[in-house]
Amino acid sequence: MGKSENRKMTKWLWVAVWVLIALLLLTVFGVGLAAKQFRDGERIAPKVRIEGVPVGNMTPAEATRAVEAGWVSKLPQTVALRWPGGAQQVPPDQLGAHLYLDTAIQQALRVGREGGLVAVAIQRVRLTGNGIDLRVESQVDPARVEAYLTSLAPQITRKPKNAGFKLVGTQVQVTPDEPGVELDVKDSASKLAAALKDPKTASFDLTVRGADAAVKADRLRQVDTVLTSYSTKFRPWQEDRTHNLRLGIGKVNGALIMPGETLSLNQRIGPREEERGFRSAPIFVNGQVEPSTGGGVCQVATTTYNAALLAGLDVVERNHHSRPVDYAPSGRDATVYWGQFDLKIRNNLSHPVILVGSIGSETITVKVLGSSADKVEVEILRTNVGSIGHGTDRISDPTMARGDTKVDQPGRDGATATITRVVKKNGQVIAKERLHTDTYGAQNRIIRVGTRAKAAPENEVDGDIEIGPADDTPGAVKPAAGTPQPKPAAKPAPKPKQVKPAAPPAPATPAVKPEPASTTTHARPRRLNRG
Repeated sequence: MGKSENRKMTKWLWVAVWVLIALLLLTVFGVGLAAKQFRDGERIAPKVRIEGVPVGNMTPAEATRAVEAGWVSKLPQTVALRWPGGAQQVPPDQLGAHLYLDTAIQQALRVGREGGLVAVAIQRVRLTGNGIDLRVESQVDPARVEAYLTSLAPQITRKPKNAGFKLVGTQVQVTPDEPGVELDVKDSASKLAAALKDPKTASFDLTVRGADAAVKADRLRQVDTVLTSYSTKFRPWQEDRTHNLRLGIGKVNGALIMPGETLSLNQRIGPREEERGFRSAPIFVNGQVEPSTGGGVCQVATTTYNAALLAGLDVVERNHHSRPVDYAPSGRDATVYWGQFDLKIRNNLSHPVILVGSIGSETITVKVLGSSADKVEVEILRTNVGSIGHGTDRISDPTMARGDTKVDQPGRDGATATITRVVKKNGQVIAKERLHTDTYGAQNRIIRVGTRAKAAPENEVDGDIEIGPADDTPGAVKPAAGTPQPKPAAKPAPKPKQVKPAAPPAPATPAVKPEPASTTTHARPRRLNRG
């Protein structure tokens, strides 16, 4: 080929290159121009879908209607919250779930409109394939989910039912226990909030925990024998006190103490108030006998205390009276007073025990029912038993005639005693414990002696005449009826004699130095009930 032909070929090559360049520029310009026109428009780019619904070339309003009809309308309108034995349909919005459809529409509108002309052109090219499918975001408010489940919990939660029993004499008839269920609100709320982020969630299983009964029937069936019984006597003619005894022992009857549990007698009987049926009867208040509502409950405590000791139970708290009582030996009594002194008994045995309280014509009784495997022989020893003699106080009374006397308060001796419990199993000593040493103060006899001067009666020899019982002071002998008496010579009325309080006689036994009141909590009673 000659030089002329080469030059001709080169020329045509350059022409072709410039044509291509021109065509490319025209194409880019056309695409850019179209992109600019599209970006300035209000329609979504072609081949854009939202949750599978085509929205290309649609305005935002048209796209919203299309997605609502083609996707939202097909979503579950409620979520079934399920639990064992029940379910509840709930709209998602009540659980704090919300679909952000507007956000998805705006995102679709931005496709092909973000960036410069070249970037927009590239996005348009990408849409020529399968296009773009956008998702609708769903958000959930965890606080609203938890609040809703909290309100739902009472419908789901079922408290366990303890086994029951009925006492027929000393036989225990057991009714079965029933397990309960409890909604785990925290765990359920966390998992449900995560599940609701998928708008297609139609059901959800809540987290429910089982709850066993505290008292099961098989445990109560182990109560098969009477571990021990203890009785104390009362005076049935004291009607108000007897009424309180009947009320108190009725509260004790049927008390169940599971292994490791502690029974509070105060909590079992409750406040001694008139509104609860209790009456006024004598009690000890700071060593003196005074009427108070609930008098007599201490005898219930004493009877229960001794029954617990004999059954081998652990006495956590016990307080003695300030003075000896007549229904129990010194050291074997127990006093209770609402808000101050209590009797607490812990079941330290391997099986449950049931207290059976009853009242007869002149006695109240507490029996302890339990398992034959826990039966032991118990001996209560009283040692260091002593008496603290009482004295006599004489008080001058100017309102009474000279020489007249009246007993205001009969005396009571005090006492001391140490209590030791010996526990045997199959004849072998398994425990020996000193429980407490109690000291009960004596109560002096109080006699009022008259000091008012009086004219000597006619035909009466000057002397002292005692009325009422006297203490260690012999009374004057009255003349026999009908015996004539010489008249004394007239003389001035005798000058009144001042009677000074006599020193109390020495006690029958050497005085014992009082020890602090002994309780298992080492608390000295200041105000004690006398039952």
